[in-house]
Amino acid sequence: MSEFFKLYISLMIFWVLLTVSLEFDVLVYGVIFSGVIALFSYRLQKENKIVLPRIRVLVRYSLFLVVEILLSSVKHIGRILKSHEDRIAFIEIGLQGLSEFEIVMAANFITLTPGTVTVDLSDHRITVVTMLSEGEEVLAVKNSLERIFSRIFRGRKAI
Repeated sequence: MSEFFKLYISLMIFWVLLTVSLEFDVLVYGVIFSGVIALFSYRLQKENKIVLPRIRVLVRYSLFLVVEILLSSVKHIGRILKSHEDRIAFIEIGLQGLSEFEIVMAANFITLTPGTVTVDLSDHRITVVTMLSEGEEVLAVKNSLERIFSRIFRGRKAI
């Protein structure tokens, strides 16, 4: 049953981050929706043996996601205002040692960040399309993403 509560708390954290509101009625909706989703997901999890990450990983993931979205949004707005031509690059990131669920979390992390999209997910690797600013190098972006995922999923390296 602890897996159910981990999922429920994760959904509530996501709800609060998504709605950016602590008003009573919004929290009540979050409690209801998170409970229903957690209940149905828990049943699926038991049948298919889906392994959820530890709560610490989910909290770190949520914090890093919010920070990266904000930083990337500011950077992306700067690109638009400067109206420089951007270069497009494909970056492949290996995520050995992560579960399928954690790899999907990483892919969603990238796609939610402005200026980046995950275009392929296979064999513990994700392929990302990103817009590079003037002077920005592909290897630097790849290393930055790998560093972030190593910090989120501590103990397992993105290679």
